[in-house]
Amino acid sequence: MSSGMQHRLSPARASAVAFLFAASVGVVACSGGAASDSTAGGAAGGVASTSKGSSSKYACPAAPKDVDTGTFVGDQLPSLMVKDCDGNDVSLDQYCGAAGMWLYVVHTWCPHCNKVGDYAEELATSYKGKNVVSVQIVYQNDDHAPATAADCKAWRDEKKLSNDITLYDPMGVTKPLNDSTFTSLSLYIDKGRIIRGKSHTDDEATIRQGIDGLLSEK
Repeated sequence: MSSGMQHRLSPARASAVAFLFAASVGVVACSGGAASDSTAGGAAGGVASTSKGSSSKYACPAAPKDVDTGTFVGDQLPSLMVKDCDGNDVSLDQYCGAAGMWLYVVHTWCPHCNKVGDYAEELATSYKGKNVVSVQIVYQNDDHAPATAADCKAWRDEKKLSNDITLYDPMGVTKPLNDSTFTSLSLYIDKGRIIRGKSHTDDEATIRQGIDGLLSEK
């Protein structure tokens, strides 16, 4: 089995990574619905490319020297525009300033995503007061089609999410974040907006380990 931590690092990027999972975990995820799908709109529609001096209206940190803006572990997360369950535009930049972000990409047809969804609210609530932002982005619905506002509301209501923020991605802007064909993707993003790790798993302990790693950074 391959590791649950998915990453691709050049030597220049390697020094930017503060932690990787110490434990080797098997990939637990559905295959075939992530990197190989054909979401309408492609990846470009909601991506606002950022440079070293981002012009975002939010107080997002500039990328450190020798750190790229991109979608691999060790990169600084680019500006991504998705929507809330009412169809309003939401920039992930608005969560700049958090001590860490757990970003989870949802395919509602995937049983592993559903397992994570069932405990996501409890997990998010357990980090209350620690300035951790938990975000679930609904990417595909039960028909493997791009998510809609109705799918977002249905996921939020079915999983009883409130502390765990629920958004959806109708334009497929989160697709580049997944550099494999597996679903159940978690990203662990630090206070500098650096992607410190990725995992494809429904295991709560593994996800907690990723979040705790963000909080242990100096």
